[in-house]
Amino acid sequence: MKRYRIGVHFDMGISCDRDMLRGVEAYERAVDDWLITPFYCTMQDPVPDFRGMDGIIGRLHDTAWIEQAWQVTPHLVVLRSGLLPRKLARVIADNYKAGCMAADYFLRRGFRHFVFYGHEHFVFSLERWRGFTDVLRHQGIECAFISDQDPVQLPVLLRSLPKPCAVLADRDRSASHLCRLCRELEIMVPDELAILGVGNDTAICQTAPVPVSSVVMPDERIGYEAARILDGMLRHGGEVIEQVLPPVMIEERNSTDALGVSDPFIRKAVSYLKDNVHRHDSVERVSRDLHVTPRTLERRFRQGLGQSPLHVITRLRVELAMQILRDRTLTMEWVAHHSGFGSALLMRRAFGKHAGITPSQFRASVHPMREGIQGTNGSHSQ
Repeated sequence: MKRYRIGVHFDMGISCDRDMLRGVEAYERAVDDWLITPFYCTMQDPVPDFRGMDGIIGRLHDTAWIEQAWQVTPHLVVLRSGLLPRKLARVIADNYKAGCMAADYFLRRGFRHFVFYGHEHFVFSLERWRGFTDVLRHQGIECAFISDQDPVQLPVLLRSLPKPCAVLADRDRSASHLCRLCRELEIMVPDELAILGVGNDTAICQTAPVPVSSVVMPDERIGYEAARILDGMLRHGGEVIEQVLPPVMIEERNSTDALGVSDPFIRKAVSYLKDNVHRHDSVERVSRDLHVTPRTLERRFRQGLGQSPLHVITRLRVELAMQILRDRTLTMEWVAHHSGFGSALLMRRAFGKHAGITPSQFRASVHPMREGIQGTNGSHSQ
């Protein structure tokens, strides 16, 4: 039996690279004829010697790395954004949609002042900035760009921002830095600045002075899909394709646990909903518990958040269901019941409206799927 030697290149000091590698390894476990050879290199290391590899998956930092890999084998899948020197198979995250997701997230919480903190020369940063600002401009809201290359001016700019303000940092490291600087400047996070990162690097997010909320990117899924595409190229001469995967969700932590509204009733009501969203309560029941009429509740929510109470309740239930769906052992009916939907059908409809995907598709985006692999002899359904 032929065995395929697969070279994988990742920088193991970067969280998303480690997650991508897990995705590749998940695919390797599902077939029995792959032999992975790791090349763990940083951008400062020399170009690896890929000779002897039948296929290569990796970040491949620049054109020289890509050309070196291409000279060894055309069976190559690249996992980075930006221009490529030739037509190659590629799997990447949708950075534009990550920015869109962040803007939607802050808008739902009533924020009206926004800032993006990033690097003007990094492709991924500019793509996230573009998605963030496009959504905001559609709402008639402008957003400032603060460069992470101007540390002297940064404290002045942070102090001058209108409060409360929502900040999207282009990556978790930048978000953590902002949290530390805000502590020095005595700017309250999240009450004055709500800070959101991208990447969900838990080691960074959970050790910040205020634990950082983050957009979860589909890194493990990227690794798995790259392996699936490479396998098709090796076995069947599959076409060279580019796959762009959307962000998964927002992992909420303390850095965004605030609303951009001053109305104390709205703050109290949303806090109540978060604590009780798992219950199968109607808007009428919520109104009684908050000691207002359903009509008053509707009016106050639309004035403060631009959304109906039912819309907010359903969105919170979807977010709770997303957390529960990470456990693959739980059935859809169980998840639906414990997230307040009552039935899997109602949960599916809510996901379609609020997330644009089904609960099963969301679960697949968190955990690489294996149903495309048949048996243990490496045969692959296309």
